[in-house]
Amino acid sequence: WYANTDVSIFCHIDGFPAELYINDTYWGLYSLNIKKSRDNYLLSKNNVNHIQVEAANDMTYTTSGLDWSKLEIRNPKSDSGNTKFEEGVEPNDGEVKTAWGNFISYLTSITSNTTKADLESHLNMREFMYSMLFCDFVRDADFWCKNTLYTTWDGGTHWAPLIYDLDMTFGLNAIYG
Repeated sequence: WYANTDVSIFCHIDGFPAELYINDTYWGLYSLNIKKSRDNYLLSKNNVNHIQVEAANDMTYTTSGLDWSKLEIRNPKSDSGNTKFEEGVEPNDGEVKTAWGNFISYLTSITSNTTKADLESHLNMREFMYSMLFCDFVRDADFWCKNTLYTTWDGGTHWAPLIYDLDMTFGLNAIYG
């Protein structure tokens, strides 16, 4: 499975702070970030093994009634069942839909008896652990329910949650206090 050895690939956001003034009125401190491009995640738009799915607002992880309106398939551009993917629309049967369905089925099957070896056979454990620790440290309130870029480079065998949009960190949110 994938190991990032190309130092020019970020696989995370990169930005810099900027103070915003409009007509001499201070509007606050913002972060200007690089965009979520395929190149930033070492993804090829024509490779059906390179899959990236973005979870949208209030995403839940259950296999019954999977709400495709809360997902965006960001990569690949197409697969054997779809000439293109539309945000929030359930795709036709194909490699991407199968891989995502298998991933969600696996997540919902994890119990306290699931072994480390079993987890490692389905998940990019290093990325899952880093994401959990980082999000806990910065108190990222909405990472697991939106703004997560679930990515696989091996057709869905190993998935990694990649961090994006840290707008609800360090208590900067009105929803969770």
